[in-house]
Amino acid sequence: MKELDICLRADEALGEGLLRVADGLIQDAVQRIRRPTRDHTKDVHFVRVTIKRLRALLRLIRPVIGETAFNRENGRLREAGRRLSLSRDSEVARQTLGRLACSRRRERDAVVSALAGFGGNGEHRVEVTKAMKEIELELEESIRILRAIPFSDGEWKVIEPGLRSVYRACRKRMQRAFRQGDDEAFHKWRIRVKNLFYELQMLRPVWPERLKKMLARLDQLQNEIGIDHDLVVLKRCLRGAPAAFGGAEMVQRVIAPLDEKSRKLRRRLKPLGKAVFDQKSRQFVRELSQHWMNWRKPALKSFLSAPRSDVRF
Repeated sequence: MKELDICLRADEALGEGLLRVADGLIQDAVQRIRRPTRDHTKDVHFVRVTIKRLRALLRLIRPVIGETAFNRENGRLREAGRRLSLSRDSEVARQTLGRLACSRRRERDAVVSALAGFGGNGEHRVEVTKAMKEIELELEESIRILRAIPFSDGEWKVIEPGLRSVYRACRKRMQRAFRQGDDEAFHKWRIRVKNLFYELQMLRPVWPERLKKMLARLDQLQNEIGIDHDLVVLKRCLRGAPAAFGGAEMVQRVIAPLDEKSRKLRRRLKPLGKAVFDQKSRQFVRELSQHWMNWRKPALKSFLSAPRSDVRF
């Protein structure tokens, strides 16, 4: 499959660029649903990531489209993604358990016992196939709605408030996660980290030197938090039905090394997170805005001087 074109271009109006990116994401996801590959898990992952990218795009322009439109579309896409989450969580839990390294024989035996509890996934496969078809219709509706949203000629001021809000939320949620230390706080932090990651991917050409490094760090950060979340999903699965996984005692033998692995992961997250978010949101966005102006300057004159019809996004 061809590489996704998710970057904005200096020679196109902002609204046109955002619509092009959204349209490309949706068309690629629809194609994946209509012509799935042999790797069912990757197909589901591809569609789920597309939904997350679209939600990040909506969050970027949230202050412009308004709370009503944002809440309606974000909520609709969120529900679409949740239709695939059960299959994803079950598969991730099984894979996470299969990769778990245990030094003690009693723990290894418990893992083998728990793995047997996952059984086959044929029933989930049927449910997911049905959900994918429903999501295809939701994605096609999304592009229709996005094209109908009035998009004023605002340039940087269109996306600056949304970008600042997401960056600020990343810092706040990071601080909360380290202060509280609970699973939900780390998961919420990762959600905003992924939002920022997808938004900055679109803006990468604006400041390639800085954003390339920042994207690499954000990717590492969200992957590390994601591994920790996979451990949380597995523990929730095991605790939810201990009888299916060898009983409460066997489950506890598996959970002990999972807890230890999670503690080690979270210790690594602190210096990485602080390195990524070493600036306050105002400073980061102000510096990025200067690069935006320089990046857009050659094309901006032609946009402003040319006759404009109502731009719709």
